[in-house]
Amino acid sequence: MEITELTIENFRPYYGEVTIKPRTEADHPLILIRGKNDTGKTSLFTAIRFCLYGAENRAEYTEHINRTAAEESGGTTRVEMTFLHDDEVYTIERGINYSQVDSADDRQAANWYREVRGPNGDIVEQGAKEQEYRRFINRILPENVAPFFLFDAEELQRFEESHDETVRESIETVLGIQEIENAVDDLNDRKRNFDREYADFESTASEVEALREELRDVMDELDEIGDDTEGEIAEIQEKIETKKANRREVRQELDKIQDTEPLRQEKQDLQEELHAAETDLQETIEQRDKLRRELGPIMAARGRQVFRDNYDIEGASGEAEVLHQIINDDDRDTCICGEPLTDEKHQQLSERYVKLHSPQRRRLTALMEICQNVDTVVSSELDRYQQYQATIRRLRQNIEDTQAEIEEIQSQIDEIEQAAKAGLKEKETQLNNEIQELEGTLNKKRERKGELTSEKQRLETRIAGMEEADSEAERYRELSTLAERCEQAFEDIKEELVESRRKSVEDHATETFLKLTNRPDYYQGIEITENYELQVKTPNATRSLEEQDPSAGQTQIIAYSFIAGLSKYTTRNAPVVIDTPIGRLDPEHKANLVDFYHEFSDQVIILYQPNELSTDDIGEMAEFIADHYEITIRDDDLSSSTIKELPDVMEAAAEVES
Repeated sequence: MEITELTIENFRPYYGEVTIKPRTEADHPLILIRGKNDTGKTSLFTAIRFCLYGAENRAEYTEHINRTAAEESGGTTRVEMTFLHDDEVYTIERGINYSQVDSADDRQAANWYREVRGPNGDIVEQGAKEQEYRRFINRILPENVAPFFLFDAEELQRFEESHDETVRESIETVLGIQEIENAVDDLNDRKRNFDREYADFESTASEVEALREELRDVMDELDEIGDDTEGEIAEIQEKIETKKANRREVRQELDKIQDTEPLRQEKQDLQEELHAAETDLQETIEQRDKLRRELGPIMAARGRQVFRDNYDIEGASGEAEVLHQIINDDDRDTCICGEPLTDEKHQQLSERYVKLHSPQRRRLTALMEICQNVDTVVSSELDRYQQYQATIRRLRQNIEDTQAEIEEIQSQIDEIEQAAKAGLKEKETQLNNEIQELEGTLNKKRERKGELTSEKQRLETRIAGMEEADSEAERYRELSTLAERCEQAFEDIKEELVESRRKSVEDHATETFLKLTNRPDYYQGIEITENYELQVKTPNATRSLEEQDPSAGQTQIIAYSFIAGLSKYTTRNAPVVIDTPIGRLDPEHKANLVDFYHEFSDQVIILYQPNELSTDDIGEMAEFIADHYEITIRDDDLSSSTIKELPDVMEAAAEVES
C-alpha cells in the first residue's frame, strides 16, 4: 500500500479543500511534513486514521467538523485517500454531513458515509454494511495492526505491554499468522459438527447407544469448557485481559509520577567519580608504601637533625691538624690569621686542639660529614612522602563526602518512589495475584479439557469399532478424522511459522536496536518471548522492560526497533506514518534514528515540529526525501490551516532555523 494522494475538506483546522500528493520512489521513501504546535500536524495524522477506520461515535464525528465551515453554511467534512495496492489504484472516501449553525459549539454531525472505488468502479457503496467495508480493509491494513504503521512516537512506551493477548493477535496478523489461526478455528468448528453428527447417529445396538450417550456427555462438558473463543476458557481469558487492562492503567499512573531519572543520572555520575577516586587512592597508597621501603635516606636525615639539635659539633674538617702544626712549631710567632702568637693565644689554641682531638668529637664530626652527603636526596624524598600523605588524606575525605552524597540521593529517590508509588504498587500487586489465580484456574480447565479429549477419542474409537456402525456414521467419523488431521497440520504449520517469523523479527529488531541505541557497547540486543514480550539483553542478564526499567528515550528506541522488525517481515505492505518522531530522544539517539528512517518502509511519512529536525538532520536524510510539505495558518483565517509544498528541502529547513 502506498498513499499517492490525500484530500482533506473542512476537517478539524483545515477549512476548505487541501490536497497533498505524497508519491515516493524506491530510492526516495521519505515524505516530510513540518508543522508548528497547534497548526494541524496531529489533525493530519488523525485524518489518515479517520479515512481508513472511521470514528467511534457521533461526538467524535462532530469533533472532526471544521468550526468556520459549520458557521458559514451546511456542507460536508470529508477525507479522501487514493493509494496503490498490488499495482491497482483504490480510493477511500469518508464524509460527515452537517447543517449550518450560528455558533460552532453547536455544530452536529447529521450523518456520515464511506465508500471505496477501485479500478472497475465501486467496491463498497455508500449504503453498504460495515461488514462489507471491513472485508475490504482487512485485506489492505486491518485496524488492529494499524498501530504498528500509524503511531505517535511519544506514545511508543505502550509496546512494553506487547505480550498482551490483543496485541499478540495484532502482531500475528501483521506477520500473516492470524490467517492460519482462522483456518484452524474453521476446521475445529467443522470437526465439532462432524463429531455431533456422528454422536447423534441412531443405532439399534444398545451398547453403541450407551457409548454415544457417554460421548455426548463428554462433548457437552467440552463445549461448556470451550476454547479461546467461547465457553469457560474464553470467559476466564476475558477476565484475565480485563485485569491486565486495569494493570496497564495502574502502570500508566505510575509513569505519570515524578520522574527520578535526573536523580538517578546524578547518582550514576557520583558513582563514577567515587570509582575514579578509589582508584587514585589505591595507586597513591602503593606509591607511598614503595617509598616507605626506601627509608634509609630518611632515617639518615633524621639522625643528622638529631645531631644538629642535641650536640654542639663545631669546627671545620681538618681544623685539629692545623692547630697541631701551629702549637708544635717553635719557630712560629704569628697565627695563620696574621695575629701575633702570644702565650695567651698559644694556650687558647692548645685547649681548642685538645677539645677537637677527643675520640668522641672525632666520631661525631665524621658522622656529620657522612650525613651531609645525603642531605640533598633526603630533602626531596621527604617532600615527596609528605605530598603522598596529603594526597591520601584528601582522597579519603573526597571518597567519604561522595559516599554521603550518593546515600543522600538514593534516600531522595526512595522517598519519592515509596511515597508516590506505594498505593499504586499495592494495587498492581493485587492485580498480579488475581491474574495469577485466574491463570491457574485457566490451566486446570485446559488440563480437564485434555482429559475429556482423550476420553472422547477413546469413546469414538470404541464406537468406530462396533460392527453396527453403518456407512453414514462411518462417513462422519472419517470427515471428523480428516478435519482433525487438517487442523493439526495447520497447527504444525502455524507453530513453525510463528517460531520462524518471531526469530526473524527478533534478529532484525536486534540489528536495528544496536544501530539506534546510544549504548551499543552495553546492550547486546532484543529478545522476543513466545508471548511477544520484549526483553533486553545486556552482558549480565536478559530482562523484561519492566525489570530493566530503561529511560523513556531508550524505551522509545526499543519500540522503534521492534516496529522495524515487524515492518521487515510483514505480509501487509503499508506506509509508516510517524507523528512527533523524535519525542524524548537525546541527540545521539536522534542522530541514529535520522540515519535509519529511510529503512522503515517503502513509504515513510514524518510529521515533525521545526525543533525536532534541524537543517543538518534534514541534510542527512536529503538523498532519501521524495517531497517536503509545511502546515501553516491561513492568512485570511487565523483559526484555520493549510498545507503547501516546499520547493527545496534544504532551503526550507534553513529558512525555518534562521
